[in-house]
Amino acid sequence: MNRGAPFYFGKLTLKGLSPELERLARTAWAPRPGDVMDEGYPAEFLKSLRRRPEFADLKGFDLALEPGAAQNIMDVIITAR
Repeated sequence: MNRGAPFYFGKLTLKGLSPELERLARTAWAPRPGDVMDEGYPAEFLKSLRRRPEFADLKGFDLALEPGAAQNIMDVIITAR
């Protein structure tokens, strides 16, 4: 079975977090722009954030993937609720 061309991580956008929580989230985010995209990673990342006490007061997260600046690039947008 041919899976097609790979996709790559683009930029990470975080919305609705305090500067401190954004810093913690960015530090925990492993992929760098240009890394081959593991489609399950963003959801697993959010599960790991929910388990951290610093993020306990949040109601959850919304996750969106959008086409990035080039072909086969996906930007990740995470919005705290």
